[in-house]
Amino acid sequence: MTCIFLSALVIASAVDFIKQYEGYSSVPYKDMDGSYKCGYGFDCRGKKTYTREEADKELRRVVEEQFAKALQRNCKNSLTHNQSVAILSFSYNLGVSGTLRSDVWKFSQKGMHVKAAQSFKLYVRSGGKIIKGLVKRREAEMKLYKKEKG
Repeated sequence: MTCIFLSALVIASAVDFIKQYEGYSSVPYKDMDGSYKCGYGFDCRGKKTYTREEADKELRRVVEEQFAKALQRNCKNSLTHNQSVAILSFSYNLGVSGTLRSDVWKFSQKGMHVKAAQSFKLYVRSGGKIIKGLVKRREAEMKLYKKEKG
């Protein structure tokens, strides 16, 4: 087994998973941090609207170019398909640098998968407050990370 973040199947699965938690908006909305987002949580400073088709293409591009490539470069331990998808979703939400500093990543790279899975639940705050949507997302990522196949 090797690192498979750049697998077309992993990327497609990650995009589908991320869509469940990011949601789609064709017009800008104010995010929790005060920034304006659109599409699937994209920064909307330069683009004011996204059709669903444009947003789907952009999400796939961003997941592959910004997240999968960075994680692949830093991956030192083999991960399963589901583990890779869960970490890509986590990274899309937390950012690459946040992911690489996280306990989820550190434990996954040491092959300590029980601890890696348990660590998802540590990342449920924004602005110091526990966010229900993040709790739900981290539970789903943790469940997927622990899932053997399918």
